[in-house]
Amino acid sequence: MRTEGIRVAVLAIVAVVFALLAARPLTAPRPAAPQLSGSGPLLTGVQFSASPRGFLAFDTRTGAVWSYENDGTVCMYVGRITQLGKPLDKSYVPGTLPR
Repeated sequence: MRTEGIRVAVLAIVAVVFALLAARPLTAPRPAAPQLSGSGPLLTGVQFSASPRGFLAFDTRTGAVWSYENDGTVCMYVGRITQLGKPLDKSYVPGTLPR
């Protein structure tokens, strides 16, 4: 008879723990996080724009502009946006810190 009471108590504790685990995402959901590659965030700070033959990618951190063709054969560095209305800075070397 004593084992019946212990079994009921253990099952009740297990049920309460499962209920708490199931309710946790409702009370404190995890914030969204960027998808990570092997070394860090993937495409963080990149915006895209359509072009007649493909699309352009803009790195909002450095101002670098990249052009991608629809067929996937050409990917080229276009330049860096330093100020709206001004020509692109062609002296910036991708992968280095901007001046």
